Amino acid sequence: MSAMARPFLLWSIAVALGGLGTGFLFDATPGLNWGVWTLACVCSILLCARVGGSPTRAALLVPLALAASFGVAAAVTAAPPFHAVIAGGVAVLLAIAVLLAGNPGWEGLTSPFMLRVPVAAPLLVAGEAIRRGFELVGLSRRLATDPSSAACSSRCRWWVSSR
Repeated sequence: MSAMARPFLLWSIAVALGGLGTGFLFDATPGLNWGVWTLACVCSILLCARVGGSPTRAALLVPLALAASFGVAAAVTAAPPFHAVIAGGVAVLLAIAVLLAGNPGWEGLTSPFMLRVPVAAPLLVAGEAIRRGFELVGLSRRLATDPSSAACSSRCRWWVSSR
């Protein structure tokens, strides 16, 4: 995969999950919509792990399968306490999967790992988002100063030169 296609894929997934989450999670009561969003998150983690070159192992698939089943379980129950347990369980399982996507293996699943997952995964994701944002700003600056760069299409060059 080219250097430009990987950030495009990551940003596309982020925008799609953000839109799907906003529409499904905040617009309706918990139920089938949570299951759909959780399945979309599971598929996106698997896709990003595959694009990143990480092999698909059972250590990654087990937390993703459990998160997907928890997400679908929200459609079965109507009790608010169970919804809180389901949301917390899905969040922790997706956090484990995010951390395992970069280094899959059962040997990494230790007690200290499990205790730091709820804190480490959001920090890792926030740091990666900040890094990707700076990459995007750098790319836009490079395109603004040198529209003939390889990252710019002919339509982009025309638009920049007409300004």
